Order: sequence, then C-alpha cells, then structure tokens
Amino acid sequence: MVDLLQLNSSDHQFISTSPTPCWIPLHAPITRKHQLLYSFSNESQEKRFSSFKNSLNEPIILGWPSTLRACPELEELVNVGRSLSLSCFSDLELKKHSLWLKRVSTLSKQVQELSDIHPQSCAGVDGPACAVIIVDPKSNIALAESTTPTITSDISWLDHAALLAVSAVAKLKQNTGNQYSDSYLCTGFDAYFSLEPCLMCGMALLHNRIRRVFCCQKLAGDGAFSNTSRLHVQEQLNHRFRVFSPP
Repeated sequence: MVDLLQLNSSDHQFISTSPTPCWIPLHAPITRKHQLLYSFSNESQEKRFSSFKNSLNEPIILGWPSTLRACPELEELVNVGRSLSLSCFSDLELKKHSLWLKRVSTLSKQVQELSDIHPQSCAGVDGPACAVIIVDPKSNIALAESTTPTITSDISWLDHAALLAVSAVAKLKQNTGNQYSDSYLCTGFDAYFSLEPCLMCGMALLHNRIRRVFCCQKLAGDGAFSNTSRLHVQEQLNHRFRVFSPP
C-alpha cells in the first residue's frame, strides 16, 4: 500500500497502516471556543508527526480544520448565559426593555378583562389575549401597538396581534412625509410580545425583517422560537434575528 502511494523516502517515517482517530464536527464553529475545540493542537506539524511516530500504540486524536464566521453578538450572548454577573444590555437598555415589556403585558391584561374567548390568540381559542408593540430602538418610540381583537362580526381568524402590528407599520411607511418611509419593512425595529408568537406570526416577523424580539412569556410547544423549529435561527431562511424570553 505504501509503495502504491509513491511517497518520497523521507515521508515513510510518517506512514502507518494503523488508522488515527480524527474528530469531524457536525457543524461549522460559531464561536472562537468552538473553533479551538475543533482545531488541531497548537503543536507544530513536525512535533505532531514525531509524537505520532513514537507512540503508535497510543494514537493521537487530531482535530478538524475549520473556518470561523464568528458573530460577535452571539459570542457575547453565549458568555452572558454562562455567568449570572454578566449582561448583554446596559442599565439604560434594561430599563427601556423593562418598560416596554410592562406596557405590552398591561395591554394584554386589558383585553383579557373584556372577554375570555380569543380565537386569534397564538395559543389557540382557549389561549390568553396577545399584545404586540413594535418599537424603533433608535428613538425609543412605539410605531405600532396591537392586541388580539374582541369578537365582532367582521373579525378574521387570521387577525393575530403580530399580523395587525406589522400591517400598521406598513401603513405608517406609506406616508412619504415621515422618517420611516425609506426603510424596508421592519428593518432595525424591535418587537415586544406578551406571549411568544405562533409559527404564522413568527414568519410574518421574519418576512418583515424584524431586528429583535422580546417575549414576556414562552408559548410552550407551539412557539415559533422555543419549539423544535427555532424559526429565528434557521440557516435555510434569508433572515435571522435575536429572541429574548424567560428560561
């Protein structure tokens, strides 16, 4: 077998008929720590081959070379998740997010008091009323507020709060006299939800290029982001965004 490879005489010292294990990652690394775990050891190539030649009975498990396309924001979030003392938001940002989350929670409770039946709830007919606020984080101004509509003769089962909210933003953009008319859909905007949106509403957010989503509560089993679909981070789709919700 070695003869068939037509190697130089100097290469024979590195050849062994015993296979050497090698880790092959399932996915490309997304953080520097991942890349370090995947990569070869820091030893020089000659030193690795020398170690391998002198310890054939204990083969070295080599790593796997990979290209890192790091996302600094994602790396920061991973580090925050490992430490209770770290935060990816400043005190001022935390205060702003807290105020909007309280506001959207209040809107939901107000609608809930009007009726116990909400066919357009993301949690289904028996689910709670939903509320959504879309905010421009640069100005900290609400561009749209929507809630699950009460039952009337002209309501549609598709009138979920998120769809009503993005529709309101679209109408706002039709006015060529405002500062938002030149931006594309919801690009750069944040959305605050009283309840994690369903898959349909999640797709509406994706198509509208939402920047970030903040949820007061998860939608167990049927949420667009916390269920197995994990819509907001699908590499096959042409837009991805950050989602923040309770654990």
